[in-house]
Amino acid sequence: MALSDKFYQAGFDAMRARNFVEAEENFKTALSYKHDHSKALLQYGLLLQNQKHDFEAAVEVWRGGAEGMLKNKYHVQMLCCLSVVLTKIYEDYDSAERYYRLALETDKDHVNSLVNYGLFLATIRQDYEQAALMLKRAIRADPHRTKINNGGYLLQELLSRKAPEKVKVEG
Repeated sequence: MALSDKFYQAGFDAMRARNFVEAEENFKTALSYKHDHSKALLQYGLLLQNQKHDFEAAVEVWRGGAEGMLKNKYHVQMLCCLSVVLTKIYEDYDSAERYYRLALETDKDHVNSLVNYGLFLATIRQDYEQAALMLKRAIRADPHRTKINNGGYLLQELLSRKAPEKVKVEG
């Protein structure tokens, strides 16, 4: 196992144990060995966002990894997290949309990105037709709705009230 992976795992374990100082140290060390370690970038950004409430640092970490990283499920989730923070905290809608699109170019069936981009389209752009399309794609990608979180149900409810004529969601 590579050193970067060992430090990432130690950081992840520390985070699960709610030892956030140790987790941060390990994620930083993992990234010092491999600057584009996708799992470490994702988890370190989440720690900064959720535990330290340092949104600016989280955005910096995620933006640093957003462009040149190996494209995998952790990269896509990182892009989705970045888009959510850019939308909700910074109101940087154009950048958020760009990262949502990049996430979906990488994985067209990433349920979390589809749902969150759908919410973005409905609430920020008022593009209910495209929002409905994102919800339908999310349901197709997750027919048993095991990955569709509360955001998916919120989007479905929002669309049924705002644009019922455009939304016919099965299931």
